[in-house]
Formats: sequence, structure tokens, C-alpha cells
Amino acid sequence: PLYSYVSSITADDDDIGENAILVYFTVSQDLFEINSDTGEVRLIGVLDFELASEHVLVVYVTDGLLMAETTLTVYVIDVNDNPPLFVRGYQFVVKECASSHTHLDTIETTDNDFYLNNTYTEYTLVDSDFFAIHSQTGLLKTLQTFDRTTQRHYVITVIATNTLAETLLYSTLDISIYIEPVTDRPKFSEQIQSIEINDDTVIDSIVFTFGVIEYDGDDVGVTYSILSGNTDDTFFVNSTSGELSLQKLLDYSQQSVYAVSILAVENNTYRNATTILNVYVTNYELKFPLSNYQITLADDFNDLQPFFEFIFYGFDHPLR
Repeated sequence: PLYSYVSSITADDDDIGENAILVYFTVSQDLFEINSDTGEVRLIGVLDFELASEHVLVVYVTDGLLMAETTLTVYVIDVNDNPPLFVRGYQFVVKECASSHTHLDTIETTDNDFYLNNTYTEYTLVDSDFFAIHSQTGLLKTLQTFDRTTQRHYVITVIATNTLAETLLYSTLDISIYIEPVTDRPKFSEQIQSIEINDDTVIDSIVFTFGVIEYDGDDVGVTYSILSGNTDDTFFVNSTSGELSLQKLLDYSQQSVYAVSILAVENNTYRNATTILNVYVTNYELKFPLSNYQITLADDFNDLQPFFEFIFYGFDHPLR
């Protein structure tokens, strides 16, 4: 601590009386001071072994006319004044099918102290039933398998402590561990799908909507794109919604069938699936609105006017 006693410097003078009165002093010192009368040296600054392990103090003594000098070397003893420091942050991803005692990584620290007792570090975990850490090496491992439906994310706290030092200093670090699902890649409900579109369909019409099945149960979403079969960029797929829309007018006489291949990539995992949509173009003029027609005909209806069989008629009438 400040003003601690360091040492005493003494000098002799064979003179007598006032000529034997001695005064002690130093020059440009911010760590030590010396009592001008007694030569007692005390600490007035903060020592740091890591910055300087020794200090040389030049001490002068004078009787008012003559002067002598000597040196005082102060050796600094290393104490544990620096806690262990983690070299970096850590984050891990563990598959839910990973076996127990799976090694994750070695947690590392550094210590700015010098002596072994002050730098020796041991590791512990705070209240963890799922993970363990080797006290000396810092090797972190799992203790069991995981069920992601129960818990997807763990936060564990590692404590690094200088256990051999007189003063126990420590540091803590929170580590995030995410449980990754073990699933098949997403897939479309059907590998090959088909639709019919009339060639009088207007541009920007949504003609089909794609959708995939995601097995991990997370709403991470997918990104859709067209792989092939999109002749002259006739169609456009919305990358987010999967809606397929018409970008150009169709012409039955020019092309009546499109085989559009669609790719769906799962966000974050980049697993993917593909499907083919067969688009059959129909012609409005050639296509009957109904496949079966029914008509009812009457047996007879009044469409003829009556007429006389003979134009002129005559008869005889007797006279009275």
C-alpha cells in the first residue's frame, strides 16, 4: 500500500557540529520518497511487476557543502493482481443426435501475471447438467444427447480461477450452445406437377404457387428460383412466396408445353429440393367451355298455317 516502509539509507560524516548535519534527497521520483532527515524510504506510487520488476533509486546525501550518492535497488514481488482472461468468445452448434461426451472445444485463458502460482487457472461450470469442463485443460464436452423439441438453446457459464494464488481472482464467460436438428432436406409435395393455362391469360397472372415441406418444424423459410425450362423468361417465381406468374403472353401455336424446373433452398441450412412443373398451353378458340352438351327437341310445334284443300267449291240448290 501507499507510504509503506521500503528501506533506510544511512550515511556518516566525520565532521562535527553543523558540518556533520546530513540531508538526504532523490531526483525525479514518482514511486518513492526519502525522508531528508532520517533517510527513510517509503512508497508513494503503485508498483506493477508486469511493467517493471525492479527499480533503481539514486539517493544523495549532503552536509551542505559536500555530497555523496548511492543506489537503492527495489525488487518488486509478483502478486496475483490480474485475473485470468478468456482469449475469445465461444459459441457452439451441437446436433441433437450427437452422442454424450462429444468434445466441443478447449476453453482457453491468458494471465498477465508472471509466477506460476499466480497464472495457474482451473475451470468450472455453473449449475450444468448437460455439459462438463475439464478443470485443468478447459476441454468442454456434452454429458448426454439432446432433444431439440424440448430445448433448442443453452447458455452455460464458465468460471476461470487462479486457484493457487494467495488472492483468488477469477473471470466468467457465458457460452451459447445451439441444438441443430437432424432432418432430411425439405421437399416438394410432388416431384412432378402439371397445370393447364389458356394462351389468352394476361401478363402478371399468378398461375401456380409452390410449397415445400420442412421437416425440422422451424419456420426458417425457403428461397425459390427457376432452374431451367423458362423459355424466353416467360414465367417468374417470387423468391419468397413461391408464386409463379406469367411474364409474357403465351402462344399455343409457338409453344404448347413448358417443363419449368424449380429450386427451393432452405434459409440458414442451404438444404434444397427441386420439382418440375409441366405447363400445358391451351387455345381458347379450340377449347370448348364444356366437355358434354345436351339439347332437347320437341316432337312437333305449331309452325304451319291451315289451308283449304280446294280453292273453289260449288253445289246445286233446288228451286221451290
